[in-house]
Amino acid sequence: MLLFFALDFDHVITDHQITRSTRPLVLYSKLMLNEILAQGQRTIDASLEKLLPAATQRPDSIHKAMRHSVFAGGKRLRPILCLEAARMIAGCLPEGVEELGSALEMLHTYSLHS
Repeated sequence: MLLFFALDFDHVITDHQITRSTRPLVLYSKLMLNEILAQGQRTIDASLEKLLPAATQRPDSIHKAMRHSVFAGGKRLRPILCLEAARMIAGCLPEGVEELGSALEMLHTYSLHS
């Protein structure tokens, strides 16, 4: 399975125009996409680890609950989309974008429990 992304804003390619002769500017395989998702998840998890207080920090009951909610699992799609959008615009991951993605994840986690 291959996913095509045309990154040429002067030429929009619609679904019915994609043929074997169409050459997209960027080509992602399922393997590449899986690696992007795994790396993004590791990046966001590391950022969340830095941003959230330790479970042993007082008041420990609140911090344990916060960490339990945030680290209960999940694909981290929202923050990964944030990282990849920033990468597409800047050409690399801008400084601090991990914290922005982590903030999105914390807001999302809060919305699930409210």
